[in-house]
Amino acid sequence: MSPIPLHVRPARARAIRPQVATDAAHTSRSILPHSESHNGQVFAVGHHPLAPESVRQMLDHQATHDSITGLITGVLLPQRIGAALEHRSRRGGQVAVGFLGLDRFRRVNESLGYSAGDDLLRQVASRLAGELRVGDSLARYSADEFVIVRSTDVQDDAVALGQRMLDCLSEPFELDGTCFSVSASIGVATTVGLPEADTLLLASAAAMSVAKTRGGNCVHEFDDALRAEASRRMAVESDLHTALTKNELVLHYQPVIDLDNGRPAGVEALVRWRCADGRLVPPDDFIPVAEASGLIVELGRWVLDQACRDAAQFTGPAAGMHVSVNMSARELAQPGLAGQVRATLATSGLEPTRLFIEVTESALMVNEALAEQTLKELTRLGVHIAVDDFGTGYSSLLYLRRYPITILKVDRAFVSGIGESTDDEAICRSVVSLSQALNLTAVAEGVETRLQADALRSYGCRYAQGFLWSAAVPLADLNDTLAELRKVDLPLAG
Repeated sequence: MSPIPLHVRPARARAIRPQVATDAAHTSRSILPHSESHNGQVFAVGHHPLAPESVRQMLDHQATHDSITGLITGVLLPQRIGAALEHRSRRGGQVAVGFLGLDRFRRVNESLGYSAGDDLLRQVASRLAGELRVGDSLARYSADEFVIVRSTDVQDDAVALGQRMLDCLSEPFELDGTCFSVSASIGVATTVGLPEADTLLLASAAAMSVAKTRGGNCVHEFDDALRAEASRRMAVESDLHTALTKNELVLHYQPVIDLDNGRPAGVEALVRWRCADGRLVPPDDFIPVAEASGLIVELGRWVLDQACRDAAQFTGPAAGMHVSVNMSARELAQPGLAGQVRATLATSGLEPTRLFIEVTESALMVNEALAEQTLKELTRLGVHIAVDDFGTGYSSLLYLRRYPITILKVDRAFVSGIGESTDDEAICRSVVSLSQALNLTAVAEGVETRLQADALRSYGCRYAQGFLWSAAVPLADLNDTLAELRKVDLPLAG
């Protein structure tokens, strides 16, 4: 079976301009120029070539600093929290972490545009920086999330920190001449019973999630109920470490179906965790823990290596099929990612064009400059890039043009509404139409009924996956599953 035919577009040049950056750990400001590589050889700002050491420094800065706000990213947070914990161990006191998530940030992009959204992020970063003390650290953790780390001698200072973070956003922001009010949900945690950097970050993020569920615009402190949940997550994290070393992880593969002929065209690799006692741990129980703790990088590397090895050895009905692999924001932010992928492809013997890497919209927004550089490097290898869960994050025509994307995946949340919600149907139809207009390939996820499959094909969606055809199956069962799918009368629009 031939793989999915894809439309490949040439990379677009991007203008180079200075970027105001704030290193929140030292509350200093500087002008940091963007750097570019041309054919991987020449680095320059204006007409002035840069020395190799300057190039390394600039690449290191891009890997650890946000291109929009200039703040450090989540990559450096464990290091900064660790330094604060070391300071506390020498001099006493507590370390407080405030985790801020903007409420309904997406409506800013939708109503005023993405340039205004970026401007808002810069203004939020500036206001939060105004609340810093000497020794504090401020990071942009993800698309609409910020984190402050503070050493303090006052037990109740964590809640006070959260309240100050909330208060500094109370005045309206001016965006393109329009006053715009923004609120936030804030979670705070201290080192009382939470001695590790990763657990502090997890605790503050969990408290922020509670603030969100309470309607936002409030501060929630990490409490006993959340402490119990954190203990569970810590146990999962510890067990996951063991799973990675004892080969308890396995890959299952879900077929991707060509809606034009009803036959399998490729597969997506999905990680599963089977404990030594035979118990299967649901992905929703361990993937969020892996992402929050940083284990997702090691886990993702294992998935990539295993998927490439498996796909290179596909035989029978699976022979020649592409394999899709998911990649998290943390993985995308790793320096040298393209080199790792190149080495994996070379070791496994898998043709680069058979590897599809799926990233979410929010992952692209964490460090846009580094994401653009990495995705272009991957594309030059021959790897295809897909945007997963399209429409659930910060959908932007700008990034569809900016990044070398070839596939849009229609999220299951919208697909499930086909036949029940005219809004969901309109969104699915629009995403497919958008992909066609931009010469991209649309793939629908979570298809469970013939009605959904027929509707998607009528919209012009060429590919889909879901329980209607098959759940993800172990490698040992893949060829039998694909063979059965070729035999049966599969749902097709008449």
